[in-house]
Amino acid sequence: MFASATRWSFTSGTEKGDEAYQKMKPIWSAQEGFHSMSMYDITEGPNKGQRMTVVRFKDQKSFDTAREKITSDREKIIKSLEEKGVKMEENMRLEEVAGA
Repeated sequence: MFASATRWSFTSGTEKGDEAYQKMKPIWSAQEGFHSMSMYDITEGPNKGQRMTVVRFKDQKSFDTAREKITSDREKIIKSLEEKGVKMEENMRLEEVAGA
């Protein structure tokens, strides 16, 4: 399993992040190899109050192929978010080495 986790900060409420999640989920889920997409509130630590979106694919190759296919849509949504005070803080690429 491969995952991409993105941390977001907000200058105002999180509603704009919710809207973006609802727009992006069907775009990601239509891609081959898609497994799931989740959004989390960060509740402790230095990034408390921010959110993290996690997209999971069967493997990194599937994710990379999907990301390339949706680049235009993804960039438009990110630009729209930035204009509304939502900022992508960091992105982590995670390869699962042990499962539940």
